[in-house]
Amino acid sequence: CRRVHNHQLHSQQSRLLPHLSVPMDAFSEAFKYYKRRVPPPSMEAVLDSTTLGNDTHGRVHRVPVSGAVHLPELIPTHLWSVCALTEHPGVLVISNPFTPEAQRMWVRRCLTDFMHPENVTNLDRELPDLHAHGGLWARATAATASTSASLQTPTGAAPTSSGSQESPAHEPKRARHAADALSTCAEQRALERLRWITLGLHYDWDAHVYPPGCGSVFPRELANLTAAVAHALGMEFTAQAAIVNFYHPGATLAGHTDHSERDRAAPLLSISLGLDAILLVGGPTKETAPAAIRVHSGDIIVLSGPARLSYHAVPRVFDGPAPPALQPQAEDPTWAPFAAYMARSRINLSVRQHAVDPPCNPPDDTQGPTGTPALPPVRTEGPTTISASSIAAD
Repeated sequence: CRRVHNHQLHSQQSRLLPHLSVPMDAFSEAFKYYKRRVPPPSMEAVLDSTTLGNDTHGRVHRVPVSGAVHLPELIPTHLWSVCALTEHPGVLVISNPFTPEAQRMWVRRCLTDFMHPENVTNLDRELPDLHAHGGLWARATAATASTSASLQTPTGAAPTSSGSQESPAHEPKRARHAADALSTCAEQRALERLRWITLGLHYDWDAHVYPPGCGSVFPRELANLTAAVAHALGMEFTAQAAIVNFYHPGATLAGHTDHSERDRAAPLLSISLGLDAILLVGGPTKETAPAAIRVHSGDIIVLSGPARLSYHAVPRVFDGPAPPALQPQAEDPTWAPFAAYMARSRINLSVRQHAVDPPCNPPDDTQGPTGTPALPPVRTEGPTTISASSIAAD
């Protein structure tokens, strides 16, 4: 039996990663391969989410959508393309079921609404005033034109509209403009260092646990969205925690499993926005050769059943351009700063159910009479704390 298993593993690795020798730790070897810059890795063995339904090699098979979903941000379910990885049971790939407007809406929420004082970010300790004056996004993107003008203004006297020279009395004003410009540059650099935000139950990255009593209200619209997607796949799911990750080209996410949740039977839903990336999904140990999937903006990856505790990683984020839905929109000038950010960024929302028998979410004004929310406004839920007693025991 052991000989047969080793032969199957060798065959699987050779098929998925034809340019690699078969290592003891196949997952780490694949990670290093797809992270490599020079020479760039071959994409021959990579499964592309946009063409999975056309695969003729038996690596994937289509999955029927079993439930109807009526959310304005999603296209009708009969148009969804859902595929499962044959050699990695439980891995489901939904190829972008979002409308273009919904993709932009979720980007806005990640960069503005989710940057809320009740949520936790990697910048909290180094920037005590993170949420002051409208928040980091507002400060980093405000007055871009005036900032550029300030940096271009000569340090000497500047001509007035009449062509004369300004008096030295204007020097303090120009100094303030220059200081504002440098401050804005600092804010922009801080925005580039934004790596994660936790929603709902807050994750302790050092202890790898969800500390009791540490949390905020989980966004109702994101809970509705993920519950609806799970329902369409014949699953039950109640979102209680999420990690929003921010990537730029060159960034990676090392191989890991998500095992801190008490309910490990519930699926994990991962939503991609922005630049393309390579996602590796393997097995319960790093000895299993992973599948490499190129994910695009709007794709949803579901890790369920035996794949729920599988190793996964992001070894590569591709350079732009951003997908058409996230590029500048002539009819919406307010989208311009978001488009500029997403031209060099990828956002991923990893949504989890922590408790086996989760409590009901608090009421929300966006909840419609039929249980279908409208496209959400800026923020409707108020901050609160989720206590340990509000989560049912295993």
